[in-house]
Amino acid sequence: MTKIAVYPGTFDPITNGHFDLMKRGLKIFDQIIVAVAENPQKQTLFSLQQRIDLVNEVTKDIKTIQVMTLDKLVVDFSRDHSATVILRGLRAISDFEYEVQLASINRSMEPSIESVFMSPAEEYSFLSSSIVKKLIKKKKTISFAESCTGGLLASVITAESGSSKTFKFGIVTYSNEAKIKFLKVPKETIKKYGAVSSETCRSMVSNLNRISKTNIAISITGIAGPNGGTKKKPVGLVYIGLKKGKRTIIKKNLFKMKNRNLIQKSTVKVALGMIKSLI
Repeated sequence: MTKIAVYPGTFDPITNGHFDLMKRGLKIFDQIIVAVAENPQKQTLFSLQQRIDLVNEVTKDIKTIQVMTLDKLVVDFSRDHSATVILRGLRAISDFEYEVQLASINRSMEPSIESVFMSPAEEYSFLSSSIVKKLIKKKKTISFAESCTGGLLASVITAESGSSKTFKFGIVTYSNEAKIKFLKVPKETIKKYGAVSSETCRSMVSNLNRISKTNIAISITGIAGPNGGTKKKPVGLVYIGLKKGKRTIIKKNLFKMKNRNLIQKSTVKVALGMIKSLI
């Protein structure tokens, strides 16, 4: 018997996280039906047909994925297509309570259909999709100056469809020379306080904002390790600067993990959280 799962959502737009969940879901199920929801009461960034076309484009090489319009209750749709499972993605622990309640309602309506929850792979667990949509909706632009993350924040944002409408400028100033030459950080600031300091981070974000002329500017400087740390400035020390209008925020972070990759990803998550709190 063919195991069919329905993966419902607005997919506005489809993200790497969505696609990752589909591919992992096919390790469990024989077929996945991506049910793109039509909800006239919800304002979407892309039209229904555009969202369907985007999902079709991304999944075109996988024959066991079908894309359809969801214009009824998920339970009824699943029953109509002989699916026995509703596949749901959990982006964060905060999603769990809502999803459990929804699963309980669905099960009371159709006991033969189960709900299966899958968490995103770590590299796709960022909040970038909702942030990009909010920035576009509010017509805000953003720019980044990254050091220890080496362009990871820009990469995460530009992986999302439509990001070109909001992301206008990005630069990796990994060396002190680059910070001085391109971001005009005073030599005296770096000499007195060091490249990894609140003072340098503030200078980076202020000058980035002046150069890029975007609504929001983000700067990152830190020690991702595994080498380069000292007792005073250990591996995992990262400063993140955010400038929006006249408001400037400098956040000091001390990540306890010593893995370079995890420090970089954790820094990006914090930066995205800072952006989200101000839009």
